[in-house]
Amino acid sequence: MTDDKAVLVDTNVLLSATAPLRPLHRAAMAVLNDWPNQGTLLATSSQVLREYLAVATRPVAVNGLGLGLEDALANVTALRGRMRLLVDSEPAWDRLGRRARKTLNTRVLNVPTSPGRVGLGWPARPSPGRPATTHPSSPGAGSC
Repeated sequence: MTDDKAVLVDTNVLLSATAPLRPLHRAAMAVLNDWPNQGTLLATSSQVLREYLAVATRPVAVNGLGLGLEDALANVTALRGRMRLLVDSEPAWDRLGRRARKTLNTRVLNVPTSPGRVGLGWPARPSPGRPATTHPSSPGAGSC
C-alpha cells in the first residue's frame, strides 16, 4: 500500500467513534472499520492520541466523554492496533512540507514577513552558511 492511500485520522473521528450519541458516530465507525478493508491505510499521531485522552477523560459537564482513565487507555490501545502511529520528527515535517508543496504547488508557511522569519513570526530554518535566528519570546533572544 502506498501513502497515496493513507489518511490521517484526527481526534474528532476517534471521539465520534467512541460516543454512540454523537451525530457522526456512524461515519466515524465507517472510517475505522470499512476504509481499511477498502485499501486505505489509517494513520494518526501521538498528538491526536493525547487530545483523545484529554477529551475522553474530561467530564461530560465540560464537553468531555466522561470515560475513566483505564477505559480511555484501553480504547487508545485498540485504536493503535488499527492505525499506523506517525512519528513526529524533523524528517517527518520535512516530508510533510515536500508533499504539501507537491500537492498544493505552493510554499507552505514560508511567506517571509522579514528576513529570517516565516508567516507565523517564527524563525525560518537557517540556510547553509546563515546563522539561526531566535523567536523574540525565547529566553535570551535579541532583535533579529
